[in-house]
Amino acid sequence: TYIFVCRIHPLRKRKNKLCIIAYKKVHKLDLDTMREVIGELYPEYLEAHDKVMNRNWGHQGNIYIMRKDLYDEHCAFMFPVLEECEKRLQGKRHDYNRYIASLAEFLPDIWVEKKKYEYIELPLFMPEEPSFFRRIINLINRMFQNKNIN
Repeated sequence: TYIFVCRIHPLRKRKNKLCIIAYKKVHKLDLDTMREVIGELYPEYLEAHDKVMNRNWGHQGNIYIMRKDLYDEHCAFMFPVLEECEKRLQGKRHDYNRYIASLAEFLPDIWVEKKKYEYIELPLFMPEEPSFFRRIINLINRMFQNKNIN
């Protein structure tokens, strides 16, 4: 069984290491909450979670092509985790801009790692992608000032 993963950044493993490290610092509460929820709802996924979260790369973007039965299986794992994270983080977040969507970007890799599904990465063309530099500046600003540059 293959899952086709569209990579927004084909060179992400090398290019975005700083971006992912900064993300993990900015969203530590979210990520810790997600690990706690996975441990309670799906303890068999904790090893896969820890392996994925210790990487400096990932398949952000949530763009996949897979059979419907696999998609249903993935959704049955992902949505209960996200719903519980949202309940627990309600009122604890200073910034409500897409934090659940950001957490959701890690869950497919955790699911694929646990299930040992093979995948093929496909490039994705994004003509209006924000510059790498602007994304790094925004992350650093959010780390220290909770602000975004437009």
